[in-house]
Amino acid sequence: GGGFPEVHAAALSGNASLRAGLAAAIRDGLLAEHGLTYRRFLTLLIVDEHPGATQRAVAERTGASEPAASRLLRSLAEDGLVAMGRTPGGGNRRALQLTGAGRERLAAASAAVGGSFDNLVAAAHATTSPEPATVPTGR
Repeated sequence: GGGFPEVHAAALSGNASLRAGLAAAIRDGLLAEHGLTYRRFLTLLIVDEHPGATQRAVAERTGASEPAASRLLRSLAEDGLVAMGRTPGGGNRRALQLTGAGRERLAAASAAVGGSFDNLVAAAHATTSPEPATVPTGR
């Protein structure tokens, strides 16, 4: 399988069946073993895929309010997983990026859920893809 990191965060954030499947993985402790909740994991994934993203962009992609995204990002920064740098000429806007520890945590959690997620993606595609057309062979 391709593994979790190859799946785009935007696709995950917009796909309820995949989110539900990942929630089941959380209940199984796959993310909890790495000290992550679904929202923390998704936020790390978004920041990894969009270095320099702003708090507002993370809020939009996760479906969280800006104050909730701010609290979450502050918590991730306090844990040493996300760096929040000022953007030149951006006022209070912060450019986000993963720290080395954040990349390591995301990689470990991604590996833990990778196999389960590949199965979820395959199941989602099987239920949403039309059956392939049969082509007459002429025999």
